[in-house]
Amino acid sequence: MEKVESLISQSHHSASMHHVQASIFDIHYNPSGLNQQEPTKEEYREMTEEARLRCLKALKVSFWRQYEQGVLTELAVQILRNAASSAEDKPLRILNAKDLNKYWVLHGVFPWLQIRLTRKFGNAEETIPKPKNA
Repeated sequence: MEKVESLISQSHHSASMHHVQASIFDIHYNPSGLNQQEPTKEEYREMTEEARLRCLKALKVSFWRQYEQGVLTELAVQILRNAASSAEDKPLRILNAKDLNKYWVLHGVFPWLQIRLTRKFGNAEETIPKPKNA
């Protein structure tokens, strides 16, 4: 009985494989030379828009995971999610670094320290001597 079931499943498997191969052949082979499966410009635009939205959604998920792992602060997640959400509202727009550069400002003691060190030691570019070969 097991042998019969094995033969039935093998024949069913080979028949389904033949069907899959035939359907793939039908899609790609067209004797007239015209590919009727080619997407239109509108379909390309829709696919691009869907991919863009999926990427932005994946970015949002990534922001939360990084927050949960302690890599990002809560404020950083809010800023990044808001930037991604605003990009979602604009067709064919993605999140660029230039959208976030207004947030790249040092806060706290770092700007103060930079000013003090520059006053004390001068600008780093001025203190480094140029090579003699240049």
